Amino acid sequence: MEHFQNNNILSAKQHAFRKYHSCETQLVSVINEWASSLDQRKQVDVFILDFEKAFDTVPHELLKSKLYTMGVSHQVLCWVDAFLSDREQSVVVNGSRSNPSKVTSGVPQGSVLGPILFLAYINDIGNAVSSGVRLFADDCVCYRVIDDVSDGHQLQEDINILGQWAKDWGMSFQPVKCNIMTITRKRKPVIFNYMLNGVHLVKVDCVKYLGIHITSDLNWGKHIQNVCNKGNRILGVLRRNLSPCSKDAKLAAYKGLLLPVLEYASSVWDPHQAFLQHNLENIQRRAARFIASDYSREPGSVSSLLRDLNLVPLAERRRQSRIILFAKGIYGQAQIPIDCLRKPLRRSRNMHDMHFCQCMPVPIAISIVFFQIQLGIGIVCLQTSLVVPVVL
Repeated sequence: MEHFQNNNILSAKQHAFRKYHSCETQLVSVINEWASSLDQRKQVDVFILDFEKAFDTVPHELLKSKLYTMGVSHQVLCWVDAFLSDREQSVVVNGSRSNPSKVTSGVPQGSVLGPILFLAYINDIGNAVSSGVRLFADDCVCYRVIDDVSDGHQLQEDINILGQWAKDWGMSFQPVKCNIMTITRKRKPVIFNYMLNGVHLVKVDCVKYLGIHITSDLNWGKHIQNVCNKGNRILGVLRRNLSPCSKDAKLAAYKGLLLPVLEYASSVWDPHQAFLQHNLENIQRRAARFIASDYSREPGSVSSLLRDLNLVPLAERRRQSRIILFAKGIYGQAQIPIDCLRKPLRRSRNMHDMHFCQCMPVPIAISIVFFQIQLGIGIVCLQTSLVVPVVL
């Protein structure tokens, strides 16, 4: 991995198993691109790929040939060859074991080296594609702004290139599980029927990508509804199993099992609608009553419980999460699209070196909001458009 990083070998579009990369940075990057096109009244067609048994189908000999072209030394190649060679597998059913068979493909899952080998193998999948490509291990999306039918033909050609890449390198897509989604608010979008290996791709209005439900209009209502439903189910499990436990045990279970569900990648989908915020806050309020075993209906009782338990409102936690992610992006500790922000050419008396503004062209008049973000190193003023709030 140090060799890959020092020589800038791994694709910048790959966000899995890498330092300063995560599901959140991948989602922020890709949603920012799609939202920018949506704000410019454009259409984006997204091809969602689904590999069939991706980690199990990597041919060992082809993998070693790719490592060689990446400049991996002969000694390391011999070590990797020994690591992958002479592996066998068998099946045990009711105490009866089948005859062992040789394992000639796949990277050992659960190992430290396995993910790195897979990143090296899939690294060049988007080299011959003119459309945008984003990778998170074997989760891949290919997308393109569609202005007319010719753009649809170009995206279809890129889909064919991806399908041919899979055949050439011993992998395969599942056309039944691969989908197309059109992100637009146009009343009359460009219609194009895409195919993969002779199979028509199904068009969907919502897709789950890296744990986030993304809709064709980038509305987060459906995702937040799913988060609330899952949160309520987890809270029900805690109530049924931990009612006799102490307050500290209940609070630890809430923070360890329920709170991560309510906040996963929240910097991407943080809602501005009051009713969506209220739905999320209601789960924490009910959890506070459960933790304290206090179901009193007196005014202000839940607020006092939240203060006693030191539970900050979820909206405030999401705000802090956005600020922290933005600060990490500025200082290179998170790979998010900070390039769309630049220092203004004209400086006023109140500006300083850490002033940022939105440089993306927007075709309509928009309101400008100024944020003053308190960081550990001082004050950062952030000026950005209301219509592209994803990075924030």
